[in-house]
Amino acid sequence: MSAHRCGHECAGHDPHFIQVHRATGWQPVTITTVEGDDIHIRLHGGEERLVRNHDPERVKRLLRGNHTGCWISGSGSLISIDMGPASSYVISVTTGELGDCGQNGRPGTT
Repeated sequence: MSAHRCGHECAGHDPHFIQVHRATGWQPVTITTVEGDDIHIRLHGGEERLVRNHDPERVKRLLRGNHTGCWISGSGSLISIDMGPASSYVISVTTGELGDCGQNGRPGTT
């Protein structure tokens, strides 16, 4: 586990590998701004959307790097930041509140 992972797999925290592998319907997206936990995005058709992630500083670092594009899953719960021809970084996002996931990624569990 990297130092940046929180270990929780609920919405807006760390994506589970099965969630990533099963994701379909990816569309290009532009991340316009990151403010606090809020990530402002623009879909390919021009629609603006607000999503949240628990580690916005990581998102900012990835965007400052040599990323080649961003994609959002058809469900709208994942954003992939392409870092090169065979590399991408996937983050989980939510349109709701982040909250505390508790243990094992289950909301309200301590």
